[in-house]
Amino acid sequence: MADQSIDPMLTYEGLVDDFAQNHGDACIKTLEQLNDHLISAVLTGDPLLINDGHIIMNPAIREAVIDPTKSPLQSLIRTGYVRILTRNGGDIETLADQMADEGITSAQKLGTQDYYRKEYLPALHSWMSELRRAQLRDFLYPWPPINTSSVFHRVSAAAYRTIRKTLRAEHLREELEALRRFIDLYESGERQRRTDWENIVNKLKGEKRLSERLYRELMHAANEAYQYSWGVVLARNDNLVRVETRAPKHTSLDVAIGTAGGAEDIAKRTPVEVYRPNLKVANRKIGQKWERLAEVARQGSSTYYAKVEFQRCLEDYYRGNESDTDKVQMEAAAREYSRSLSELFRDAERAKTVYDYATAVGGWAAGIPIASLTLSGHVVDGIGLAVAVAPVIAGQFGAPQGMIKILGRDSQKWIANEALGIRPTMVSNFQIDRQAADKYREGIPEFKPA
Repeated sequence: MADQSIDPMLTYEGLVDDFAQNHGDACIKTLEQLNDHLISAVLTGDPLLINDGHIIMNPAIREAVIDPTKSPLQSLIRTGYVRILTRNGGDIETLADQMADEGITSAQKLGTQDYYRKEYLPALHSWMSELRRAQLRDFLYPWPPINTSSVFHRVSAAAYRTIRKTLRAEHLREELEALRRFIDLYESGERQRRTDWENIVNKLKGEKRLSERLYRELMHAANEAYQYSWGVVLARNDNLVRVETRAPKHTSLDVAIGTAGGAEDIAKRTPVEVYRPNLKVANRKIGQKWERLAEVARQGSSTYYAKVEFQRCLEDYYRGNESDTDKVQMEAAAREYSRSLSELFRDAERAKTVYDYATAVGGWAAGIPIASLTLSGHVVDGIGLAVAVAPVIAGQFGAPQGMIKILGRDSQKWIANEALGIRPTMVSNFQIDRQAADKYREGIPEFKPA
């Protein structure tokens, strides 16, 4: 079969960040959650990029490294579908010590734990050595040559301004004063990294100079800004990048600085259905046959090409009036992908995933959902920021866990609308606008490794 592809897209995986877990934000905590997420990414998403720090910090990833039969993680890394974003050439075994020397608080704590030194580090060393012996280099992705801390400083400044605006609107003078104390300490520090932000917030909280609400807002803002700063860093040149994390509350990377969003009149599209293995029984039916799952991600397999065509049609179909893909073509691609998955996983129960328009109330600043969604929505005209397509499993209509955001080809921003209520733990797969990323990176020096 001739090679087929869509524009290369990577998803920076923010849901495995230990910072989010430490501060009660949306994250993957258990091996079951990790496996469901990896399977879903292979069947319905794009290749994943995991920060090397999360390989050593996330407890679910540690479990998958210690016992590879329990998770598809190692199989997917071998295929290159999941890649490790590395700052030191893939020497993950020494990373905790390196991060500790750089003043990363979480790494300093990790290095004192017997579990890490006596159990996890040997398993990690064995796994990395195996990958190196196989001369598999596709599992690594080089650290971008940009000063990532400076990007975080800029994005977090926008998040801080959003918090300040909210407190002013509510006339919370004591909270505003506490926020001012925080930002004065943060900006006067030698460095403005997320770990520095965290340390100052914890210090003020320990001194009882921050309320519980402001403490939580600042920690969630730091996590959010960190995830989207990686989107800014990676979405350079011709790179197409998504960021998967909690739908943003504090940051807006959808429209370039100083640029207004456009309006589009888009026609309603009917929902798209695709059948795939039931995630709830995946561990039992697919379980420990992870290479079969990896076939979906392996270029050259028939299922891979069926998925590529389905993704291509889905994104084009939901772009509305500018789309060249009609209902007949979309349904044909969905049927072919469903058929290919059924053949590959012949002994697995099937579940139906439905894709349809969705949006938010309360997500206006970032233009993507933080609401509980329904899938029978109608489209409204007017200024918006993006198309939001929500995939959900049949039987869970009205409450998907996440959504996919699609940009229009002409960079005009529009959104479909039908939403009730707010769920602040909503997960989004957010495609970074490269024009916005360019603006946020402007003037920031290149990252120079030590």
